[in-house]
Amino acid sequence: MIKKLTLLTAFAATVGLTGSAQAAEDSFLFGAPQKPQVFGSLGYSGIPRLGYMQGISPTVAIGGEFILDIGAFYSLGNGVAGNAISVAGAVPIKILLAEEDKVTFALTLSPGLGVGVPSGATFFELLLHSGVNIGYKASSLVTVGGGVDIPVTIFLGDASGVLFPILFGPAAEFRIAPQFSLRSELKLGPHIAAGGAGGLGGSTTSLGFKFNVGVNYRF
Repeated sequence: MIKKLTLLTAFAATVGLTGSAQAAEDSFLFGAPQKPQVFGSLGYSGIPRLGYMQGISPTVAIGGEFILDIGAFYSLGNGVAGNAISVAGAVPIKILLAEEDKVTFALTLSPGLGVGVPSGATFFELLLHSGVNIGYKASSLVTVGGGVDIPVTIFLGDASGVLFPILFGPAAEFRIAPQFSLRSELKLGPHIAAGGAGGLGGSTTSLGFKFNVGVNYRF
């Protein structure tokens, strides 16, 4: 009897751990997705962002991403929308920092390079984007939470300078089918530009606004 109870307890614990790990492995916003997948999103100021990602260890995933940005990476100030166009490529790296029961904690690093054309000027971009999200697994299909994004961008050329947005807000992810998931983010905060970066015309602080709706397809 004791032996049977021990085996049942061990089996239940194994199933629980497997389900928890699977949720983090599948999560794009709150984990490090292990299965190869393509992803895309539409919103402001990235219209669109498209890429591919796969896991390289149980807690790390890496991929490639194409970015078309129309607002100096999330600025709403000084009539920037549509006036500061950037075309860039990035290497998103997802790192699962911690997972406890229903809570996951993940870091995203997205270094990259790009070219921008604000108001007729031309410059090169060095992307040093990063972010942290904390998620709560409300069910096997839904994870909700939020975090902070700091998409630092350095500009060199006709409009040299640095962008330093600090954006906070909610995020959510929904499994709608075994291979498909939907996700969304809404983040706000100060958008700091120094030295005329991004075509903002001098050092400014404006409202930063990030909103997107995305989809992931796992192979």
